[in-house]
Amino acid sequence: MDLFILVSGENTLLKKINQPIKTFLRINITPVIRDYKLTDCPNNSFAIATFGQSNSVNSVKQRSELIIPKNLYQYDWQSEECYKYQEPLLGTTSVDGNVFTYTAVKIANELNKPVIVIPFGIDGTSVLE
Repeated sequence: MDLFILVSGENTLLKKINQPIKTFLRINITPVIRDYKLTDCPNNSFAIATFGQSNSVNSVKQRSELIIPKNLYQYDWQSEECYKYQEPLLGTTSVDGNVFTYTAVKIANELNKPVIVIPFGIDGTSVLE
């Protein structure tokens, strides 16, 4: 099961979610972030936290060919930095496409504010672990 949490408002979610995630997962996932564009985390954003297994950890075999809106970002809970959105998403264990990209692009195109996706998850596990 994959779970998506939607939060609108200030970036308090980014501050509150980082340490519990690191404590919960207790693993060292090393993202390859040199190909990602580092950016400041936008204020007054709409934050979406996704977690789970399977599709939420970049296991969709074909990456999306959608045009990524300029107001769509991702937060990497390991480096505690924001990046422009691109697949594969940081903070997960696989390197393919992500099922949530289609929803994130739709939300970003509909909102007149920054959207931050906070992905985390481990392939082949339960959200109860």
